[in-house]
Amino acid sequence: MLGWLGLLCCLAYLFGHLWVRLRCLEVRSVDDFEPPACDPAKRLSVVVAARNEEDTIVPALQRLLSHSDPQREIIIVEDRSEDRTRELVAKLCAEHSELRMVVIEELPEGWLGKVHALHRGAQEAQGEWLLFSDADVHMDGAVVRKCVNLCEAQKLDHLAVLPKLESRTFLARCTIAAFCGMLLTTTTRKRRQDATDRTHAIGVGAFNLVRREVLERSEGFDWLRMDVADDMALALVLKRAGARHDIMFNRDGLAVEWYPTLPAMVHGLEKNAFGVACHYSVMRSLVTVMVCLNASVGPLLALGSHPEVVLLTYAVGGFSSYVSARQMGWRGIAPIFVPLGTLFIGWIVANSAAKTLWRGGVEWRGTRYSLSELREQQRIRF
Repeated sequence: MLGWLGLLCCLAYLFGHLWVRLRCLEVRSVDDFEPPACDPAKRLSVVVAARNEEDTIVPALQRLLSHSDPQREIIIVEDRSEDRTRELVAKLCAEHSELRMVVIEELPEGWLGKVHALHRGAQEAQGEWLLFSDADVHMDGAVVRKCVNLCEAQKLDHLAVLPKLESRTFLARCTIAAFCGMLLTTTTRKRRQDATDRTHAIGVGAFNLVRREVLERSEGFDWLRMDVADDMALALVLKRAGARHDIMFNRDGLAVEWYPTLPAMVHGLEKNAFGVACHYSVMRSLVTVMVCLNASVGPLLALGSHPEVVLLTYAVGGFSSYVSARQMGWRGIAPIFVPLGTLFIGWIVANSAAKTLWRGGVEWRGTRYSLSELREQQRIRF
């Protein structure tokens, strides 16, 4: 009985990897395009939310500033930092005229901190295009300008770009690879490009490039003020306003150390894994954990009766993950061990669900939010 169940798990595992591979092939790279420059150049506002980012914000901004762009402004929204972030940003602002800081001293009731910071940045921005990003994202200014030109050439209103997700440890890299694979299973190019489908969109917190005109006619940040998946919710609010959008990746000009270690990833995703993956539902969290278990160790049920099938299953899956990772510019062998990462994804979801339920809510950016208000105002539902 276990042998047959294991064979079914092997088939499900291979089908899952095939699905991810097909979805990955649909996602194009910014590197593969050479769009014509807009004449005149479109005015661009880069909006960066920053809270307690003293370790990352200076090198990240210096990389962006290394490419001169007279039609660009960079707005740093300093959101109640308790470290030297404000001091460091103020020093950079004194050295670069295109850089300015918006300071938030108090968070209004009913807003998540980051969403409110992005909202304030959008209010201050003057550009025809707005790029919403994070303070730990290292991006080349030339790539940003190229993306604006690409959107104009392809008549896109929103472009989300997947950065190269870096980490210091092998286990974290395995888990990040598994996370990216799961993300790609939730979307298809057909759904993204279907203007009549107002329920599906993909956003990326590191790089959400938005046409200002569409954002202004949408329900805006006020509609998503309490959604922990703020990047996805921003994409959805734009799609609801009729935006044409797509998702791409970039091999060299956009990178972020998402989480340095696996424990840091587990802790960092406590606040939103339960909500994003499970809609704050206990039943959904149990199903998600079971799916992760099946996708990681399910094929092992056939090890006793069909060991050659199990080895072939993991080998094919590992090769598929490795090829997809190379396509996205990743190096190393961590993607081969996606089953291990998938197992940790299950643990992350279980940990987030348990702690959110135990606390009756989440702690995020120094503020506590009750489970009832998060459930009531959640916008993204995979």
